[in-house]
Amino acid sequence: MSTLPEDILLYRSESVHQESLRQLLLQLDINIRESGYYAELDIDPSNVPSSIALAILDNNDMHAINFLRSCLNAHNYVQRILLVSSVDFDSFYLAVNKAHINYVIKLPLRKDELVTILKKAHKRYRELTRPFRKLDALTEVTESLLMDNEKYRQEANTDALTGLLNRRAFAEILDRFKENLCKHRFHFSLALIDLDHFKKINDTFSHQAGDMVLREISDILLKNQRVGMDYAFRYGGEEFTILAAGTRQQEMLRYLQRLLQLVRSRNFSFQGKNMPPVTFSAGIVECLADDTKDILVKKADAALYFAKNSGRNRCVVFEPDMLK
Repeated sequence: MSTLPEDILLYRSESVHQESLRQLLLQLDINIRESGYYAELDIDPSNVPSSIALAILDNNDMHAINFLRSCLNAHNYVQRILLVSSVDFDSFYLAVNKAHINYVIKLPLRKDELVTILKKAHKRYRELTRPFRKLDALTEVTESLLMDNEKYRQEANTDALTGLLNRRAFAEILDRFKENLCKHRFHFSLALIDLDHFKKINDTFSHQAGDMVLREISDILLKNQRVGMDYAFRYGGEEFTILAAGTRQQEMLRYLQRLLQLVRSRNFSFQGKNMPPVTFSAGIVECLADDTKDILVKKADAALYFAKNSGRNRCVVFEPDMLK
C-alpha cells in the first residue's frame, strides 16, 4: 500500500497558493522544511531528510527552479514536484530541462490530487533507493565514487585538523574523475579556494583562532556538498579544493558564490572576541578531455590568482588569456 512521506522540502514562494499548500501538508501530518534556498536548510548531505521536494512556479519565479535543481544535485533520487498556475512556455521548458521535474500539478490545488501525487512520488523514491539499483552511467559512476570516498576516509586520507580529505586523496580522486571523463564523457569542474588575509587572523588572534576558522570553513564545505558528487579537500594551509562531478563551470560558479555568501555571513569569534568577516577567493575551471592533472590545476590556480589581484572576496572562472 502506498503511503505518504513523513517529511517534505518546500520552496518558500511568494505565491498566493503557498499558504494553502502549507496548510494541506500540515493536515496530512507531513513535516515541512521550508526555505528559499536549499543551502539554508542546513541538511547533512549524508542524511537527506525527505523523499520529495515541492515548489510553486508562479510569476515565472526562477528561484523555484533553482531550488528544485539544488535538491536534485544534493540527492539524485529526491522526487521533484512542480505546482503551476499561469506560466509561460519558456519558464516551464527551463523547469523540465534544468530541474528534471518528476511530477506537475496544476493550481488551484486539490487535496485528492496532491495526496495521489505524493504517494506516487514517495513510492518511486523508495523503489529507486533500494540497494544496488543503478539507473544510468552517471548514477553508476556516482555510486562508485561514493564507495571510493568511504575507502579514502577509512584509509586515513583525511586532514587531521579539519576532517576534510587531504591532498593525497585529491590526487587519487582527480585521477578517477579523469578516468570517468574519458570512459563516460563525465564532465566535472574544479575550484581552488584561498582564504583572504588569513595571516592577519593568525597574527591578531593567534594560531588557535586560525585553526578554529579553518574548521568552521570546512564544516560549511561539508554541509553544503552534494552527496556523491562534490568532494572537498584541504589542499594545504588556508587553501581548499572542490571537485564537482557532472558540473559545468557556470553551475560551479553559482555553487561557489553561494558558499562564499555563507562564509561571509558566518560570525566568527574566539575566546569572546569578535573577529572581522572572513572571505575567500576562488578559481574555477571545467576539465577538458585533453587536460592533464597539472594543466587543470594550473588553470584553476591562474583563475585564483586573477581573483586575488582583482580585489579578493570573489569567484572567477578560468579564461585562456589568464595563462598568458
